[in-house]
Amino acid sequence: KFQHKVRKTGGILIDSSMVGEGREFPEGIAVYSIPATDLANDMKNPKGANVIMLGAFVAMSGLFSADIARAGLNKFFDNKGKNSPKNNECFDIGIRSVKRIR
Repeated sequence: KFQHKVRKTGGILIDSSMVGEGREFPEGIAVYSIPATDLANDMKNPKGANVIMLGAFVAMSGLFSADIARAGLNKFFDNKGKNSPKNNECFDIGIRSVKRIR
């Protein structure tokens, strides 16, 4: 949807569970894929797809460490009273499972 706004040095992270095969992306942009929705459903935690995507973003971007992101994630859910070990598990799956496809 917003791929035309990504700079040539940027990257796109897609949930391959939601985006079909054969999708075209602008030249020169790195494309990363992870089946976040399928992975979250396999864990019986469908809301975990966004946390999986966060882990994938941290891994692909290198903007900050996984430890810093994890601390922020845990603080966010602690403040909502909704922290769970599943959040960290989803985050780790995202880090391990993201693949550069182009």
